[in-house]
Amino acid sequence: MSGFALFAILVSATGYALMINSRYLKLPTAMGLVLISLGVVGIVLVLDAVGLPASTELKKILPSGQDFQDFLINSSLALMLYAAATSIDAKVLRRHALPILFFATAGTVMSVILVAIGTYWIGIALGIPMSPSIALLFGAIIAPTDPIAVSKITEKIKGWRTWKAIVTGESLFNDAIALIIFTLVLGSILGEEMPGGNVHFMEMFLQEVLIAVGIGLGVVIAVGLLGFIMDPENMEGRLLIGIGAASGSFTAADSLGGSGPVAVVTTGLATMWILRTSPSIRPMPAVMNTWSLIERCLASMFFLLIGVEVLTVNWQLGFILLGIGAWLTVFLARVTTVTIGYAGLAVLMKLGSAYQFIMPVSLAGVRGALSVALALSLPMQLGGSPENRELILAMTFGAVVIGILLQSSALMAASESLNRHRTSRVRLRRPLRSVLFAAQGKRHRRQHGS
Repeated sequence: MSGFALFAILVSATGYALMINSRYLKLPTAMGLVLISLGVVGIVLVLDAVGLPASTELKKILPSGQDFQDFLINSSLALMLYAAATSIDAKVLRRHALPILFFATAGTVMSVILVAIGTYWIGIALGIPMSPSIALLFGAIIAPTDPIAVSKITEKIKGWRTWKAIVTGESLFNDAIALIIFTLVLGSILGEEMPGGNVHFMEMFLQEVLIAVGIGLGVVIAVGLLGFIMDPENMEGRLLIGIGAASGSFTAADSLGGSGPVAVVTTGLATMWILRTSPSIRPMPAVMNTWSLIERCLASMFFLLIGVEVLTVNWQLGFILLGIGAWLTVFLARVTTVTIGYAGLAVLMKLGSAYQFIMPVSLAGVRGALSVALALSLPMQLGGSPENRELILAMTFGAVVIGILLQSSALMAASESLNRHRTSRVRLRRPLRSVLFAAQGKRHRRQHGS
């Protein structure tokens, strides 16, 4: 099937699924779309059971391998990252720069290592051994968080802006860091040139980051020059310039050996800084709303794909248990990194109590479309065996689907707890204020009367 036909089917199906969720299920977007797509999978399996080869026909439509990588990573990811970068307030990002930097860099690396160790030993315990390199590759695939999956839930939590800002800022950069680690580990497994030694690994890592940042800043300079001739009333021009900056920086960085996601995020953040600080360019809410819609629509499409792509996984009993174990490992690794980060950063910053920070930040670390895209983009022969790809697919889908359903539900319950905690704190202060004001007013009337 052609790419345009697939795009048309996916857009229409996502639109109907969003309407069904909004009118009947009334669940957060990620949860609702995944449940609807899993329901479609259930119907397909029932049709298979009665003799109709529905799953075979559906698998022909679904993108996989290089097609999925081209469909998401080489096209939609640039726009999604740029939209997310332009939606963040630079002041908030600067205020929480230290925890964002920690969780996006050290936290991501720690998560990759912990997940790799955990899944390696779980595989041995289940009698499904895997090589350390395959476990490390899975750790890189599942490392990037997807806060878009829980954005609707976090919007219901009034206040508590600290951890929400940290999770949002972290997601912009850990996608890029995880993609760089994924590229290096996959290249090593496929036998591409990768000289030994951790020093060289770090050199390659820093090279990709520096190239990407340089390209992002170069694109921003071009955007800044265009700002002198930009018509402040032309919304179409500003939107198209943004699309060109996102896709151009991603493509240029990728072709020169840098990290496309890092270049896009750098471009988005710096472009918004230029637009907000330039006195000759006034803000356009319509353009920002358009970018927000682009981000949400693309994310919704991939949430729907996540559930349907479950059909492409070989769900043996051992693989099902491995998927459950992978989610548990990923969640425990998230709790561990958040706890370590809180213990180190709470001394320097006001992050609130441990309960108010560790619990929601850990639950908000839901994995989503990017992890699934990376897993489906793997070659059929991985490490000399097709079973390695099946292992990674089972672990990825288990961690993503269970995480979206369970962690999103838990975060909804936690949001109510946080709101009650905040309300109770406010209510404790009001009686004291009213008593003091009443006593002060009575004293004033007594003195005035005398």
